[in-house]
Amino acid sequence: YCIAPYSISGTGLCNAFGSINDKALPIALARQITVSTDADLYVNRLTQAIGFTRDFSGRETSSNSELRRQSAIGYRLYLTNSTLSCPDKPGCKLVGQFAINGITTSIINRGFVLSSEQMNSGDIYALYSYNNDGIALTGRTSVIEDRAVPIAVASNLRQSQDTDPTAYRVTQTILFTRGSVGSEFPGTIENILGYELWIKAINGTSKKLLTMTLANLGGQSGNDVDNGFQLNQVSVSTGDSYIIYAYNSYGTSFLPSNSITIEDYAKPIAVVSNLATTIDLNPYINKVTLNISFSRPSSTIEAAGTIYETLGYNLYYLDSTETILQLVSSLTLTQLQNQGGVFQLEDEQVTSGSKWAIYSWNLNGTALTASSVILSGDLAIPISIPSDLIQTSDTNLDLNIVTQTITFTREYSSEMLLQKTDVQGYRLYICHPSGYHTVYATIKQLSGCRLISNRTLSQLDVF
Repeated sequence: YCIAPYSISGTGLCNAFGSINDKALPIALARQITVSTDADLYVNRLTQAIGFTRDFSGRETSSNSELRRQSAIGYRLYLTNSTLSCPDKPGCKLVGQFAINGITTSIINRGFVLSSEQMNSGDIYALYSYNNDGIALTGRTSVIEDRAVPIAVASNLRQSQDTDPTAYRVTQTILFTRGSVGSEFPGTIENILGYELWIKAINGTSKKLLTMTLANLGGQSGNDVDNGFQLNQVSVSTGDSYIIYAYNSYGTSFLPSNSITIEDYAKPIAVVSNLATTIDLNPYINKVTLNISFSRPSSTIEAAGTIYETLGYNLYYLDSTETILQLVSSLTLTQLQNQGGVFQLEDEQVTSGSKWAIYSWNLNGTALTASSVILSGDLAIPISIPSDLIQTSDTNLDLNIVTQTITFTREYSSEMLLQKTDVQGYRLYICHPSGYHTVYATIKQLSGCRLISNRTLSQLDVF
C-alpha cells in the first residue's frame, strides 16, 4: 500500500508504504458428520470416533486462481455449547485437527478420535475447514448424544449340567451374580435394563444368544439372579465360552463378565429293558440275595466311540414312589460281561414295596432315562424248620393209597419273630423219591412235588 497526499492541483508523492496481508479464509463446508458409539462408560464424557464427508464441490481446493487462496488444508473439530460461530465464542474447545494433504478419499471414517472429553447434554460438535490464513466462517454442526452404555459387570458365571444327550448341543441353565449397586446405577443415564448372554466361539467370533430384563432375572444388585438364562439345544463346539454383558437403551456394555468354557455334558442315551430277578435266596426280613438280569440296547444306542458313549450301567434302589434311595451297584460293560450280564446282589437291605431300576452312565454322568422298574423281590420266606416228622401206620390197605396221620415238632424260636418272616402255617407236600437230595431242600429243588395239605397255625393240630 502507498499513501500520498492530494490537493486540487493533483496528487503528491507517496511517503508511507505498507504490505498487503490478504487473509483468504477457506470456504469449504463438510457435508456430513458421523459419530461412532460412545465407548466411555461414564456420563457426560465422550470416547468415540468422529468421521465426516469432505467438501468435494470445488470449494475445498479450487482450480480458479482467484479462489485458490481460499482452499482448505484440513478440518478442525470443536466442542461447543453454542450454535453460533464456534471459534469466536467462549466455551468453544478445539478437540482435534485433521490435515487432508495427500488424502484423496472423500469420506473420512475416523478423522478424530476422542478420549473421555467432558461434555454436557445438548452440547455440539462443530467442524470447520481451515487453511494457513485461519478458520472458515461457517462450519457443520451436530448435536451430541452421550451414549452412556452400562458399566455393570456380571460375575460368578456357572452352568447347570447339560440335559441334552445329543453331541454338540446344550440344554442347560446359566446363572450369575449381578453387578453391584454402584455399577448398575439405578436412575442414571447408565442405568442398566438387563443382561445379555453371548457365546464366544473357539474361532474368536461372538454371537448373542439371549437377552433378559432385570425383572425377569430377579435378584438384587450384587447378588445372584433368581432365574438364569434357559438354553434349549443350542449348538456349541468344544472350547466355546459363555460371556455375559449388561445392556441399556444406549447399547451393550464394553465390559464382559468372566467367561466359562462350555462343556457338552453328553450323557448316555442307552436304556435297558426286560428287568427280571431270580428268587430271593435270603429268607431273612428285608434282605435280598439274588441276581437282576436285563436286556441291553443295540450297539448303535450304546454308541461306542461317541461323546455320549455308554461305559456301564448303575443299579439303583428306589422307594415305592420310584424315588432313588441309593446306588447299589455300578459296573462297567466289561465287568458286567464278566459276571454273566447280571447284577449279583448279596444280603441287600430292602423295604416292602421298594423297587429296582437301571441307568446307563459315562464320564459325563448318568442317563436321564431309566429302565422300567421292578419290585425289589424281598420274599422274606419263613425260616422256621419243622422236625421229627412221624407217620402213623397206613389204615388203608389198598395199593398206593395211604390213610395216616403226620405229626412233627414246631420250632417256636424262629417261628414267632414278630416280623415279616413270621410263620403263618405249614404245608405238607408229597414228592417223588428221585427228587429228594437234601434234608434242607427248597420246593424248587424237589421234582414231582405236589401240595397235599395246608394248615394255618390256628388250624394246626396234625396233618
